[in-house]
Amino acid sequence: MLELWLAVGLSVPFLADSFELSPGQVELTRAHFHGLAIDPEKPSACAWARRRELDLVVEPEGIRVHGRWTLVAEGGSLFVGDLLVEQAHVLRATWNGRSAALWNGDRGPVIVGRVERTATVEVDAYLPSPGTPARLEVLEAVTGTVAIHSPSPLRVEATDGSVVLPNPDGSFVTGARSLRLAPPVAAAETGGPVALATAGIGLTVEDDVLVTRARVVFTLRRGSLPRFTLRTTGFGEDLDVEGPNVASWTRSGNDLAIELQAPIDSTTSVELRATTPIPNGAESRLPLPHLGSAEAFRFESTLALARTGELDAVPTVADGTTIAAEELPEWGQGLVTGTPTAAYRLGNGAETGTLSCLRFLPAPGPPVRVEVADLLYVTAAGGETLLRARYEVTNERATALEVRPPVGARPVGAWVAGKQAPLAAVGTRLRIPLKRSVETPDGLLTFPVVLVLLGPGQRWSRREARDLMLPVVDAPVGVADITVRLPRRYRSLLDPGEQGVVERFSRADDTAYHLDSKENAETLVALADTLYADAIDAWNNNEFDRAEQRLKELDAIGASSANQRGLESNLALVRPPSSPASLKSPEDHSGEKLAPPAKAGSVALAPAPASADSRRIRAQARARGAKHKTEQRAAKQRARELRDEGKYDEAAAEYARAIEATESLQQLDDAETTTHYYYAAELEAELEAVEDAKVQRQELEASSKMKLWSGGPFAGGRGPSPPKASPPPLAGLAPVFLPSAGEEVRYELTLLEPGAARSVHIAARRRRGSR
Repeated sequence: MLELWLAVGLSVPFLADSFELSPGQVELTRAHFHGLAIDPEKPSACAWARRRELDLVVEPEGIRVHGRWTLVAEGGSLFVGDLLVEQAHVLRATWNGRSAALWNGDRGPVIVGRVERTATVEVDAYLPSPGTPARLEVLEAVTGTVAIHSPSPLRVEATDGSVVLPNPDGSFVTGARSLRLAPPVAAAETGGPVALATAGIGLTVEDDVLVTRARVVFTLRRGSLPRFTLRTTGFGEDLDVEGPNVASWTRSGNDLAIELQAPIDSTTSVELRATTPIPNGAESRLPLPHLGSAEAFRFESTLALARTGELDAVPTVADGTTIAAEELPEWGQGLVTGTPTAAYRLGNGAETGTLSCLRFLPAPGPPVRVEVADLLYVTAAGGETLLRARYEVTNERATALEVRPPVGARPVGAWVAGKQAPLAAVGTRLRIPLKRSVETPDGLLTFPVVLVLLGPGQRWSRREARDLMLPVVDAPVGVADITVRLPRRYRSLLDPGEQGVVERFSRADDTAYHLDSKENAETLVALADTLYADAIDAWNNNEFDRAEQRLKELDAIGASSANQRGLESNLALVRPPSSPASLKSPEDHSGEKLAPPAKAGSVALAPAPASADSRRIRAQARARGAKHKTEQRAAKQRARELRDEGKYDEAAAEYARAIEATESLQQLDDAETTTHYYYAAELEAELEAVEDAKVQRQELEASSKMKLWSGGPFAGGRGPSPPKASPPPLAGLAPVFLPSAGEEVRYELTLLEPGAARSVHIAARRRRGSR
């Protein structure tokens, strides 16, 4: 009915009095209706290169480049573009016939100018590039032509996978930035068959073998083929070839000749399968498989990598770009067992790359060992003995530490990593449950096991000589530092060097966090044990912010230990870049960017660790990331449901949560994996669409001056993330205060074997005049 009113207009105004509006309809004037209408989107004011004409002269030592670009803009706009690579020598550059403004960018010379409606740029340059195939990077355009003058025929390929078409005059049609000059395909020039080929390669790394599967699809654009050949580099000796049109095949070295049952004039496909044994040892290197064909005018290929065992695999692709597994084309999917951990779009060159296989081989040794045993005996003249045994334990695979106390001693309590632990008696031994040590690039971290024992004894005489038995531990002990506090008014008769007495412990810096010399040392050590234990728990739960906070609190109380430094090195492996300049997109091994640069707030890729141990630590943290995966999926689902319901405020908040969870997952990925980078870009695009929809609705509400929808104000973006709440402060467990007595005597014993029973000898005398 509203359309009828607008169509009739003012010529029949009397109909308004005789027509009754139904529910849900409203009467508007023409001016009011046009005021509610959304203005059409204005064309973009940015400038771009519409056409490019390149004339290349190939010389023995390089390439002479003459280029002409036509720039256009709907309105006056500034144009900035990377002209050539850094190695190029620009001989002349003009902007509409005048000298152009150039400056040096990160990737080479950059041209800058203002485009009112159109502009013409001409450049003469020289690019050192001996030999062929040669690579060339020039300012891209929507379309263009490339003419080549060379002693030998060459063709142009676009390394980004875009189609390059030949012209009858010998030039090529392309506007791509990255070009490659290569020898031509004979079939295309002689008028023979023209075939396009695609190949998907899948690698599955098992514990002892590398399984290679490939799917090659030939599509004929002209003519027919009764047979074709493939160059199979890096395929195992047990190669098998199957296909619905395969009659027979022969292999000679890396060349595979396939005879077809009937000549093809449309499409055919073949499947290849081979296995390669992986050598034993901690590290081995295998060549990456690569496919090519002389019959194909254009050959596209992808590579996907997956793992099914404990063996880690690090690909180094010589000619290719990293892509997310979700970006694999249909002909490159389903060729691996499980989910791909890395994916690449391969180039057309003959270079392949290598696959480094890293196998974790635990060093032979005891399941648990005591690095330092710090024993403190407090003796009384009545003969009683109070022992606090602090063991710095490295546990690789044991479930408990067994200790046999001296005869007659009874346990007071036990603490493991700052938390009280239950004790179990097995005969004369005490079993203390253990947790596994955290792995770092420098080895396993230790954690403290504290056991307090109270033992009886005979009364001390004026001149005393006795032996104090040490607890027997079922693990090797690197060094035992024993401190004996004599009863009051007693002095030791032993000098350093006698009966194992020392003036100073050789590994005093490896115990008590360097806090034993401070005031209230026992309280500080108990607090440090609690903070360190909570930092380890946070690391094991992937709560890296809390772990960092606990390490800062340890630094604040003056604690210092190799364990803190080891945990900091682990956190450095998963810590995102700290500056906006470091937010970069994935890069290939040549340093070329493979994706648009990440904007502020998007996922920052963590640096790739260089060692096998570092990759193993990140893989362990990645395996514990189920919480973030659940949060990401749930937040993404809720965000899309709220978006469809028109609740844009709530949807934006859920998108922000999903992006934050994706960032946490991306920090744990290896350099060759870009899946979560792909997910983050997808979520960012959906968030921007929600923001745009909200803004459009707000503009419509403001122009109509009517509240047609409910909902609170919208911030128009994610904005700065609120600061994360710091973990609550921790108070240390109540320390076991040992009474102060008389003179202290230090003993040191080294390399105690498991189950070794040892003792320290005391020779003391009561001071004269004391009773």
